[in-house]
Amino acid sequence: MQLLDTIIFDWTVAGFLPLVSGFPANYLTYTDPIPTDGADQIGLFVTTTPSGGAGGTDGNAYIRVAWAGAIPGSGQPTMFVEDSVESPSTTTSGTWASQRFSIVPKEYGPFSTTVTTRGAIWVPAAAHFFKIGCYVDAAVTLNARVRIIVERARVGSPTGMSRTS
Repeated sequence: MQLLDTIIFDWTVAGFLPLVSGFPANYLTYTDPIPTDGADQIGLFVTTTPSGGAGGTDGNAYIRVAWAGAIPGSGQPTMFVEDSVESPSTTTSGTWASQRFSIVPKEYGPFSTTVTTRGAIWVPAAAHFFKIGCYVDAAVTLNARVRIIVERARVGSPTGMSRTS
């Protein structure tokens, strides 16, 4: 196994990646695109820091991962699509009966900022790029922070992964 460089992201109240509350579609703050660099496993190590101090407020943080391919010949990401889960919805009947599934974005959490909380998220990587999004369900203040440490691992032959086109 080969580990690639570690990447660290911090979401804070007034930081470059703002930790804001509200409905995810409006308040989800994503990192810039991160190349998988041939990794087939991504580890996200999440830790939270409480607001601290008198009058500080905290909430629960939620994490999303979005994936993109690469535009041929450019090395730039295509459109990002959030990782999703299948949820059974309806069934059809008749000769071609089937079970239908709704696709909903996958969220990891809650990660409380009331106390220091830690968690690990492991996801397989089958795309050229990914990015990480984070939001909280209540307004946070002062020193509240969500830190995500990203590890990318190549598992396979000692000389690296091979890709076919």
